[in-house]
Amino acid sequence: MDKLDLQLMSYVPQLKLKKEGAIDYIWDPLRKKYLVLQPEEFVRQLLIIYFKEVHGIPFIRMSSEYLIPLFKTQKRCDLLIFDPNGNVLLLAECKSFKEKKLNLTIDQIQNYNLYLDAPRLLITNGPDCLYFERSEGRGFETSGIISF
Repeated sequence: MDKLDLQLMSYVPQLKLKKEGAIDYIWDPLRKKYLVLQPEEFVRQLLIIYFKEVHGIPFIRMSSEYLIPLFKTQKRCDLLIFDPNGNVLLLAECKSFKEKKLNLTIDQIQNYNLYLDAPRLLITNGPDCLYFERSEGRGFETSGIISF
């Protein structure tokens, strides 16, 4: 499987971080609040900046921690990108930069996509990304470039 390098780490200087006592926080521009800094949250915030800076997607067309019903439970997908009409364009799952086996997340993102039906899927741990686009009649295929 081909990996895609979005160079997410180059956006680290744009993150808004703060420390209160022994706890580090990171600003989420989508939820408009500081969150406890966790490795997965760090990657999600880099991805949000990437989509805004590289693809010009406004924050209003992104949603993090989106709640979906799945197999009689409630799950939260990490990041959704919507088109101007409110249709899901991309479903992204973020993992800790320590997570090296991104292909293990494929089942998780496919299950989420049963509900969302996104035409593009992205799995990232920061340095590495797996990106898939729906192809006519052939399901999802890996792609070397993100396009909208």
